[in-house]
Amino acid sequence: MRPIAISLIICAAVSVAVCAVFGIFPWLAPIFLGLALAVNLLIWLVLWTFSLFVDKKKVYEKPSNFYRRMLNFGYAYICEGARVKIKTSGTEKIPEKPFLLVSNHLSQLDNMIQCLVLKKRPLAYITKESLFKIPIVGRTIWRCCYMPIDRKSLRAGKSAVEAAEDYIRRGVLSVGVFPEGTRGDGIN
Repeated sequence: MRPIAISLIICAAVSVAVCAVFGIFPWLAPIFLGLALAVNLLIWLVLWTFSLFVDKKKVYEKPSNFYRRMLNFGYAYICEGARVKIKTSGTEKIPEKPFLLVSNHLSQLDNMIQCLVLKKRPLAYITKESLFKIPIVGRTIWRCCYMPIDRKSLRAGKSAVEAAEDYIRRGVLSVGVFPEGTRGDGIN
């Protein structure tokens, strides 16, 4: 589901919930919904405006802290809307230097949660090329040094791995990868 669709669903759910929980008159629901939509559209307009400053043809040497925070804000917004509660343990074992994060892919929230848990450290992913075509998201993840991979081309895979190795070796950022390439059940 696209982030904008998720936002609209969240707006509708919040306005209905506010009216139901607080026993507010039913005629106030459209007002709450309108306000929620207006705020939501304003947020998306700001994000879209900032995404226009990203040059998709340029290969960036290091991720932008501003765009990384913007991405983490979006991740937190989606996780909060999905009512995801993050509990961590063993974070003291995470190395201080950049590292390769290899993980299975159980849900669409995997990389979002990992980025939120590791938000104090730059983390980018080797990810499918189609994500870079999503408005706002594509430019933002490009500026955060995410590496596209064409799943049909071995050469593209090699160049993404080489870029990841370079980022880690130079101490620029940690790199996450889901070797399954798509969501799996984590068992097979």
